[in-house]
Amino acid sequence: AMECLSEFIAQRDWSKGYFAKSLLIYRPLLIELAKRLGESADLILYYHYEELRTAFEKKRPLAKKIIALRKKHGFLIINKTNKRVIVQGRDSIIKSLKREGAENPTQKIKNDHWVIKGLIANKGIITGRAKVLENAEGIKNFIKGEILVTYMTTMEFTPVFRKAAAVITDEGGMSCHAAIVSRELKLPCIVGTKTATRLIKSGDLIEVDANNGIVKKL
Repeated sequence: AMECLSEFIAQRDWSKGYFAKSLLIYRPLLIELAKRLGESADLILYYHYEELRTAFEKKRPLAKKIIALRKKHGFLIINKTNKRVIVQGRDSIIKSLKREGAENPTQKIKNDHWVIKGLIANKGIITGRAKVLENAEGIKNFIKGEILVTYMTTMEFTPVFRKAAAVITDEGGMSCHAAIVSRELKLPCIVGTKTATRLIKSGDLIEVDANNGIVKKL
């Protein structure tokens, strides 16, 4: 079983290596596609990849009105068997989320007596103040000794790990970035909680029990 786990982790790391290499050419590729379409490279980011392929083949960019809606409110992609629907416009997105039973997926959950459970990435028990980061841009405001709470970590978060007392993520598994770095630095770490960033607020005093995969508000 341990040999299978070791092989699985190695395969995951191998695939991540190729993914990282692909990111190196991602931006230049978008710039070149935008140039050929006569479109701004930043606006290309508001295309679904199939829309981008169609626009490139037909030399016909998306309508400016559609791009404007997506730039203001984002857009929603609903994938179902043999069916893909792309929705833009605030009201349309809200109605679609409601219809699909996925309303307010990032809305804070009002619950003062919660207990969060997740996967144990590295054991340890620690108590401290939480710092919830939506992305790596907030790392400059991170204070040494705080507990990092985020959706998932990437290489950009690495400097924060040396300041953090513990790490909690919404997503991830035993071989995710947060798990690997936390084990290297011997930080208590719980991943795959699903709701940590929605329940925990920056400044909350919390206990991270990574021996049992539980986070409590104190």
